[in-house]
Amino acid sequence: MRHLFTLVYLLLAGAMLSAQGIGNSLQLYSAYTIPDSLKKDADAVYRLDESVVDVQSAAKYVQTTHQVITLLNKDAAHHLYQRHFFNKQTKVEDVEIKLYNSFGVEIKKYKKKDFEVSSYDDRMSLFTDAGIMTLDIPAQTYPCTIEITTEERISGHIILPSFYFGGSGEASQQARYTIRMPQNMDIRHRVQNIELKPAITTQNNIKTYVWEVKNLVARRAEYGGYESRNYAPRVEIIPLAFEYDGYPGNFTSWKDFGEWNYKLYEDANPFTPARAEQIKALVATCKDDREKIKVLYNHLKQTMRYVSIQLGIGGFKPFAVSFVDEKKYGDCKALTNYMRYMLKTVGIKSYPALINGGASKAPADPAFPADPFNHVILCIPQGKDSVWLECTSNISETGFLGNFTENKNALLLTEQGGILVPTPRSNSRNNILTTKTVVSLNKEGESAIQSSIYCTGDFWETYHYITQLERERQKTFFVNALNYKSPDEFRFTAAGDSATGKLFRLSLAYEQLFDFRSGNKLFFRPRVNKICDEDLKLNNERKTDYLFDFPYEKTDTTVYVLPAGFSLGNLPATKEISTAFGYYKNEVIKNEQRNEVIIVSQLSLKKHIIAPSEYIRVADFIKEVNKNEAEKLIILTD
Repeated sequence: MRHLFTLVYLLLAGAMLSAQGIGNSLQLYSAYTIPDSLKKDADAVYRLDESVVDVQSAAKYVQTTHQVITLLNKDAAHHLYQRHFFNKQTKVEDVEIKLYNSFGVEIKKYKKKDFEVSSYDDRMSLFTDAGIMTLDIPAQTYPCTIEITTEERISGHIILPSFYFGGSGEASQQARYTIRMPQNMDIRHRVQNIELKPAITTQNNIKTYVWEVKNLVARRAEYGGYESRNYAPRVEIIPLAFEYDGYPGNFTSWKDFGEWNYKLYEDANPFTPARAEQIKALVATCKDDREKIKVLYNHLKQTMRYVSIQLGIGGFKPFAVSFVDEKKYGDCKALTNYMRYMLKTVGIKSYPALINGGASKAPADPAFPADPFNHVILCIPQGKDSVWLECTSNISETGFLGNFTENKNALLLTEQGGILVPTPRSNSRNNILTTKTVVSLNKEGESAIQSSIYCTGDFWETYHYITQLERERQKTFFVNALNYKSPDEFRFTAAGDSATGKLFRLSLAYEQLFDFRSGNKLFFRPRVNKICDEDLKLNNERKTDYLFDFPYEKTDTTVYVLPAGFSLGNLPATKEISTAFGYYKNEVIKNEQRNEVIIVSQLSLKKHIIAPSEYIRVADFIKEVNKNEAEKLIILTD
């Protein structure tokens, strides 16, 4: 009966639409005409996704798009939040949005005038010439369909737009990407995560490329990997010739792109003679180049601050060195180039390096020269090794990059053009976290806790960040991010530097630290902090790399000082797990003379980029560690 009612309802709806003169809407806009195969595992289905790029010259192209997207549930609601960016090079000529109900009946239309227009605040940039058009369509009853038509005119570019055949959890019923250009121009192109070749034709001196798919089922990006777009079916386009803000260039190779960028970093008059002498004086007593690098890097950190500035070619060309020297600020390009010219002043050669910063960003592909980069760092060749500097940081140690730019491929900008080279691999020995905690219990079950925390590398970045927060937010961070039980009293302070790392002090107090009581037994967590904060889903069929934040070595010593009459109810056996990718050991020691319980734990993660073939063994390792960590420490009261 229910199926019969639905059929009659659909037939009536179809008749109504036909009577309105829009019978085709039922086929294209109705949620009920989507094949079941496309709805499986999908939050949204692209009924039509068409983009046409008309290339007019090395600097100019026009892109028109037409999308009809059925939103199956609230997880596709981001399509209702329309955002269109514009700047000096990108103009939004027209945009129209139509909204349809589940039967394909149009219920609302929006034009360009309905968008709110404002300057774009990326929360990083001091100056930007970017603007944003926003339209937040009210939440709908699902399923519903949205139709988007846009036209954009671009007057300066490096690469041409990539085309994605849906994102994670999105299917494509019909998608088509078209590139048209004068016959005397050409492109490099590749398709990722799908088998697809373009149809190529030439007519009236216009060369046309068309990539088209139909009935592409939804895919889900696996959690914990590189950003989801890295796994989406897509077409990437690189023009062999381009022009940006009046600066023409070629892009047939990494060498070409590096050569174009290198010219933007050259500065004929970086420092006045007097300023150059001041810089030389800073390193006058240094014994070698590495010591000079450290002194000048410390000078940079102490005197400069990072701001992001994106104005036209300023997205690629750094401010003049003299400007940075006077203003005492700059973006990643400007600070990197400033450090480069300080080094050059004292006779040390270095190179700016373009890089795609971000722990979840995949490394640039050596086989396909492109522009995935969003950041600039500095490379200083030193014999068989190189020193890498993150010039936007005021706290990084000399030569330490961290998980934002380690394990990448960076494009060195040299006199001979671009050279793609690997950045340092992450090393667990660079990321040390050592904690020692003394828990003093009294007979009422109250606890006073004193912890010392020693850390290096990426751990130092985290704990330094905490020191910048107000106390209540510090407490929240320890509870929510570091898995501490919420304390009644809290104090966290920086204790200064050691020879090789950073020291912090943590004071806590609890009216009740134990989790629960049973008779004269108090059940405690083995430590106030959680040594393992990883949690991997068991999956024998993983197909993509899994990424931990970074490799590390953790050691925790927790001492429970028991009041008179209290004793340890059990002595858990020592647990040790050793694998190629990680090591764990937990040992509980009873000190009868001092009435103390000492728990010593070690956890090291030797590899943080886990291949699919290794994933299940790593997940099993983490599962065993967490199982052992979940065991309670039982303390008996008198």
